[in-house]
Amino acid sequence: MSNPNLKENKLKRFFGVMLRKPIKAISPTLYVKLQYRYITHHKLHLSPPVRYTEKLQYLRLFVYPKWKEVSSCAGRATVRSYVAEKGYGDALIPCLGVYDSFQDIPWEEMPPRFVLKCTHASGWNLLVRDKSKVDRKEEEKRFASWLHRDYGKETMERHYSPIKPQIIAEEWIGDPDHLPVEYKIHVYNGKAKNLYVVTGRGEDIRYTELTIEWESFDG
Repeated sequence: MSNPNLKENKLKRFFGVMLRKPIKAISPTLYVKLQYRYITHHKLHLSPPVRYTEKLQYLRLFVYPKWKEVSSCAGRATVRSYVAEKGYGDALIPCLGVYDSFQDIPWEEMPPRFVLKCTHASGWNLLVRDKSKVDRKEEEKRFASWLHRDYGKETMERHYSPIKPQIIAEEWIGDPDHLPVEYKIHVYNGKAKNLYVVTGRGEDIRYTELTIEWESFDG
């Protein structure tokens, strides 16, 4: 006997994929509202935004696309200059190089383990745990596709669109089998207010919002 819930979920996914592009083209705000409702199960209020996550969506739609410094800080390569100028260059993961294409990477000169990231996107990465086992032809195709796509337009995060599409190579940090836990500290008017903790990167990834006192935080 067929499962009606399964059919309903498949139908929702089908229409979600079919309608995504036209909704983005007609109304970015409507797209973000639908996306927010789907992810958080809350209605998105923008006039004015109240919840922390609502304020992020307001910035995403109306502020960040016009703010050049935000684009510079979103770029995986350009942010390094910004951080160094502020006196925190020693906190950066060592960079192995920045390349215009996958073919430009000097593979034989690279260390056994490293990470490749597209500079103009989030999540378009390759974790090279053992370079001798990488299918370079396949990865070349994948990165060529990524470098020709406008991540900002696809995700309605327009501050990514001005960033030059390149590939940055960074040293592998942590042990060979697991990536370290990430701690993102959110600062408001110079004061740390909450934490965004990412565990299981590259495996079973999980995201947790905490207050600065390490208590659960519902944004």
